[in-house]
Amino acid sequence: MPLTQDQAYDLLESAKERQRLGHAFLITGEVGVGKADLAKRIIAMLNAPKEEDTGTNLFGEEIDPPPLDLSKDLDEMESEFIRVVRPRSKSRLIRVDDMRNLEDSFYMSAPTGQWKIGVIVDADRMNESAANAFLKTLEEPPQNCLLLLLTTAPDRLLTTILSRCISIPLYNPDKTGLSELQSTMNRLLEKTLSRSARGIASSLSLKTDFDLHLKEQKDVLAKKYKALLKEDAEALKNVQEKSFLKEKEEQGKAEEAAEYLGVRTESVNALISWFGDLIRWKVGHTPSHFTNSTELYANFAEDLCIDNVLQRIEALEELRYLLTETNVSEALALETSFMKAFA
Repeated sequence: MPLTQDQAYDLLESAKERQRLGHAFLITGEVGVGKADLAKRIIAMLNAPKEEDTGTNLFGEEIDPPPLDLSKDLDEMESEFIRVVRPRSKSRLIRVDDMRNLEDSFYMSAPTGQWKIGVIVDADRMNESAANAFLKTLEEPPQNCLLLLLTTAPDRLLTTILSRCISIPLYNPDKTGLSELQSTMNRLLEKTLSRSARGIASSLSLKTDFDLHLKEQKDVLAKKYKALLKEDAEALKNVQEKSFLKEKEEQGKAEEAAEYLGVRTESVNALISWFGDLIRWKVGHTPSHFTNSTELYANFAEDLCIDNVLQRIEALEELRYLLTETNVSEALALETSFMKAFA
């Protein structure tokens, strides 16, 4: 389920203290959600100054080394053992040489207790050669090495990369768009759960409502990318090479499709989070995401036992898998999974 930046950091800190920290994390979320800030906090957590790093000044007084400055940009935190890879070419792609340089840095000797950390910003922009080269590092990382992949479009990454990373989807509880999404899910679920004649008809009705929600999001994205293409055409009207604009158009279509897949996954995640928060509410804990849904939870808590809720979550997680990991049609996946979850 999506986490706030603080929740994600607390989980990672706990894993480190238990010596159960993984070697690769995929940090996802929309622009502005705090992916780079979380990466900086992880870097500071792993490579915080230690007691043995204490030195002395000219008067023989002990002085502690300065902590990592989290106010710096991520690129400013680069050092011998902290590498930041991002698209830097005109094509906005991460090249194979970038990944090979990162891999080489992981095999440099480092002081005891020093972590070697690689942050790949806009990881979805790796070209095919870079992605394949990165897999080698991902499969056989040296000890005390950590990889952080940051992206707004995880669906563009190779499935072999996705399967080898621990996913950390982030959300911003103060974001207007998220509040609107939560309100939409509240409305759809209230409509479905309150129907006296629950069953196939109810589940198909919810599927229809969810289809309309996705269509609205798709229309918003189509308008957005149409406007961007118009801006590009205006900016490039004096460019002699017309194929360049065609390439920009094709790139825009690909980005629009990828962003829609992200919105669709986010919508399914919201459904899962709704029922996850219902379980938290039923056992006496405060909901993590849908904090304004307690009245709804009170209305339906008696009708939905925990086992029933878990079955619904399982069906929705299967839906998420079908939509992100297979080529099944969207309509078929939604109809089948909604029947399992709500019929």
